[in-house]
This record gives sequence, structure tokens and C-alpha cells, in this order.
Amino acid sequence: MRKSYLQILLDIVFIIVFCGLVFLSLSRSFGVSEFARYFELLFGSDKALHFFAGTVITFTIFRALSRLLAAKYINTLFFSLALSTLILTIDEFSQIANAYRNFDIYDLIAGLSGLTLAAILLIIIYKFFILKVSSTPKISI
Repeated sequence: MRKSYLQILLDIVFIIVFCGLVFLSLSRSFGVSEFARYFELLFGSDKALHFFAGTVITFTIFRALSRLLAAKYINTLFFSLALSTLILTIDEFSQIANAYRNFDIYDLIAGLSGLTLAAILLIIIYKFFILKVSSTPKISI
């Protein structure tokens, strides 16, 4: 297996594990409420966790899709943002049907804020690093 295929596989496995943990957290026996309580004691709110999750899932999906698709950078960015938004929205709205978790629109807003931060960082990387590297004139001797 070539290295790029291995990296794609690892990215996809990470996304699946991440989504699995999110949906496994809907179970009462998983112990998420205790983890969330400690996180709230440490940071004062669980919104930072949702923000971080939104950022990480967006970067990971973008990384996997940029290696998997032969599309332009911006198209890959928009597709990864759409997929990340879908995952975060499904996670929050699935809590409505669960007796052990509570739906909170602010959790969704925090996750989408993390997604927005990831998008801004990816655009900055594109504008200041990728475009400059590709537009650098090559000197031939």
C-alpha cells in the first residue's frame, strides 16, 4: 500500500471512530455525562468541547477529501464544510430522541463556530502558503 493510500485510510478511520464516539455518546452506559461534568468543572462549559470537535472534524474531513478527490482546493473545502455541518447537525438533533442527553442549540452553535474557525484557517493557509508556493517563479540556469 502506498503512503498516500495509507494516509487516506487513516484519515477515514479517524473520521469513522470520531463519528462512532459521537453517536456512542448517546448511550447512557458510555459515561459521557461524567466526562462532561469533569470537562465543565475544568473549562466552565462543554461548549469548548463542541468548538474543538467542530474544528477537528472539519480539518480531518478536509485532509481526507483533499487526498481522495482530484478537485480544486476551494471545492474540497466547501464539500468538507458541508459534510462537517451535516455530522454536527445530526449529532445535536439526534439528542432530541434520546432520554439521556439534552438538545442544546448553543452546542450546535459552538460546533459550527469551530467549523468556521477551521474554514478560516484553511483559507488563510491557501491564500498565504499554497498560492505563494505555486506562483513562485522558477529560475532556470
